[in-house]
Amino acid sequence: MVGAFNFAVFESSPLALQPGDVLMAYTDGLTEAEDSTGNMFGEARLKELIILEAPKGAEHLLKKVLASVEEFIGTQVQSDDITIMIVERP
Repeated sequence: MVGAFNFAVFESSPLALQPGDVLMAYTDGLTEAEDSTGNMFGEARLKELIILEAPKGAEHLLKKVLASVEEFIGTQVQSDDITIMIVERP
């Protein structure tokens, strides 16, 4: 929620992506997706997935993340939106 709170301070800094690098940004709906027992998908599970799948490219990573969340939540209704942006430097 950038800009939602006037007390929050944000700084920008340059980021140089090297060939083959993948940058992923996502909303909390991804890590807070819950299974039928109330467990959250979580940042640790997502980090492991990114480390494993990102070397295969952005499109592959997106498919794997979405499939993993879908499998994790099972028949649960997703309670929050999920937005994911993945950038890959060729």
